Amino acid sequence: MHALLPPPASVDHRGHQSLTTAAHTALTGSVVLAALLHLGWAKQVDPLGQTLSDYALHEGTTTLFTACVGSAAAGSAALLAGLLRSRLPIGSVAPAVLGVGCAGLALSAVFPTDPAGAAPSLSGVVHRHAAGATLAALPVGGLLLAHRLHGHAPTRAQGRRIRRLSWASSAAALVFLGTHLSALRPVTPAAARAAPLLGLAERVTLGLEVALLFAMADAVPSGRGAFAGQPPSSARRLSAGRHTSTGRRLATGRRLATGRRLATGWRLATKLHTSGGEPQPTSRRPPTSRQRPTDRPPSTGQHTSAGEPPATGRHSSTSRRP
Repeated sequence: MHALLPPPASVDHRGHQSLTTAAHTALTGSVVLAALLHLGWAKQVDPLGQTLSDYALHEGTTTLFTACVGSAAAGSAALLAGLLRSRLPIGSVAPAVLGVGCAGLALSAVFPTDPAGAAPSLSGVVHRHAAGATLAALPVGGLLLAHRLHGHAPTRAQGRRIRRLSWASSAAALVFLGTHLSALRPVTPAAARAAPLLGLAERVTLGLEVALLFAMADAVPSGRGAFAGQPPSSARRLSAGRHTSTGRRLATGRRLATGRRLATGWRLATKLHTSGGEPQPTSRRPPTSRQRPTDRPPSTGQHTSAGEPPATGRHSSTSRRP
């Protein structure tokens, strides 16, 4: 079974290092580009009341905003590839959720948002839903990954760090959702006071989630030494699936054998019941010359009549004289 899996020595450690470096570089580039947007267009965009997506609506910022979000998407993709190729016990659900966040970042970079007060367009709808999916998926993926890493002693420290950042990102995302709903419909005085802080709530959420991506990227190299004797996580999932299918086949065979034995016993019990509770008589072979019959016939010359008992004693083997 393990013949199809790559041996531990064939795993390219330089590939892990290059993916980790690519993730760190792309995420750092995204942070630098975001800082340039805030410094260069501070008068056009209010960082407290307007979201980061509003930078794409001004002249000369569309390319810079696309590069900023695209770098974050590229860093997330490199991180996901590094996790899949690592020896970390990440499971299958956490990479899928992180893939949703990576795809949401890519769609947010390609489709710009709508200006405030304008009619919603297809691009704006795609941008808002993709950004919302990203903000929700990254903390969930971080919690799933932290749960897997916390169960192993070599990666327990990375799991605790990822879990703390995931919970902080989740709380910040909920606050941002509340301010976003308050900006759309300020039905209460508290909601009206929270609406001008929409941009600040979004930037805090994005900052925490970028820190979460950095923490997950830092956990990738730890799988090389901690799980050096194990195949990559994708190969372990394949091997686990084969073991599961083999176990199911064995369990099915045991159930079938047990069912056959029970059916045979039931048929025997039914035959005994129909024959009056006793087993059917079996045919016996006639006694041979070497075997002494159990029931001997009467001796020659011995007369018995109805009602008379058979002769006993020494007269039973000889005929009587007249």
